[in-house]
Amino acid sequence: MSMDEETKRYAEISHVLEQLVELGTAFSGAALPAASITKIVHKIDRNKLDDTERAVYDSICATINYENNKEIYDNIIFKDHSFKSPGNFDNRQVAAAFFEDKYSGDVYFSARGTGNYRWPDNGTLMTVEESLLQGKTCEYFDYVIGHIYKEGLPENGNLILAGHSKGGNDAQYITLFSKHRELIDICFNFDGPGFSDEARNRFFRECEEEGIDPNEILNKIYGIVGENDFVFNRGRNIMIPDENIYYVSTPDAKEFANFHHAHFMSSPSGLNWQADGNGIINGEPGTIGKLSILLQEMEREFPKNVYEASSMSIMSIIEMGLGAGSEARDVEWVGWATPEQWQLFLKEGLPTMLDLLRDNPDLLHELPDLLFDINLPPIVTDAIAGTLLDIASWLPHHILVDSTTSFIVGGNANWPAIGALIFSALPEIGLQKMLPILFLMASALVVKHLSTHSMA
Repeated sequence: MSMDEETKRYAEISHVLEQLVELGTAFSGAALPAASITKIVHKIDRNKLDDTERAVYDSICATINYENNKEIYDNIIFKDHSFKSPGNFDNRQVAAAFFEDKYSGDVYFSARGTGNYRWPDNGTLMTVEESLLQGKTCEYFDYVIGHIYKEGLPENGNLILAGHSKGGNDAQYITLFSKHRELIDICFNFDGPGFSDEARNRFFRECEEEGIDPNEILNKIYGIVGENDFVFNRGRNIMIPDENIYYVSTPDAKEFANFHHAHFMSSPSGLNWQADGNGIINGEPGTIGKLSILLQEMEREFPKNVYEASSMSIMSIIEMGLGAGSEARDVEWVGWATPEQWQLFLKEGLPTMLDLLRDNPDLLHELPDLLFDINLPPIVTDAIAGTLLDIASWLPHHILVDSTTSFIVGGNANWPAIGALIFSALPEIGLQKMLPILFLMASALVVKHLSTHSMA
């Protein structure tokens, strides 16, 4: 289905605003009451941003300065940020802001992505009716609508919600469940995960109780997805109409982590829409995107305990990988996967996921180059593919569900346990077969180390 121009314009503006919120305290510190987006962006000190934040900042600047865009962002002003809201919200739990177009009256709400401390909540939201951070972000939205806009929204203006990654899920959650949801006109979920069965059932139950046609709400929600994004299709229920899901190209994303970065979804002229002669089309996912869809279909068939264990284990790994682990030990609401969940994930979840690759050899052989941006000869790719399939066959028979071993403890890798697992696999899988995997891991670490130091 082709997208109309007004929806496209709202999506383009929302994408810039959600990137601005991604800058955290650099943005909130520069955001003065009624200041325009242009002035706020110019006030941010680029030299104080880290490398990822600089890339986001440069993306915002390029879009604002493109042709006639400066007038658009001169007219949009800052209204409120959760970091300094009178409602006293915890900065680690809520990161969102409101903006207003002073001429059209349109009001924009933007929620930031996951960030440190928050990845395990992504696992939780896939298994419960409402996660802690979904609830807190909705509280902030309802607070601002009930206080700053207590006299009503601007006349003739629309209320537009958006967010990237976890922020996209939060924006969609608010659209589904806020006590002010009737005021919301449109919602954009950029690369955000889906919902649990419990959340889906709650939504349809409430609509029935209140006499609301659920499609009136669902049709307001759009999914804007990077072609190789690996988060959007997480969760058993996307809750976005198929005709409202649009895949955008990410040609400059060359490494796995970049496939989920918002700034790779756009160029100075706007989002990298896929199009034909008639305009913007829904488009097609790339290799990682297709694999993510297949994984979601598989997860829908998992028993509930295996699904929960897999969701929590994967999100705990990501949290640790982002470097927040040791700090997060003192944050009581960060819910790490339990030892029992780790064991169940390794025994049943991961092997089943690896079996998916066995059934899709074309995807399997494309993965190494996509994940690490390393051009490998076919003989190495074949060896890696074979080793992954051997591991898939080996794991279920060597992981004890009742074991109390945890592979991540308090946000830190339990290397003795991980080493023991790898060592126990060598006799049956064989060192020769394991070498390609170990080589690829070492190469990726070297490339990451060199790139980090070259930018320093």
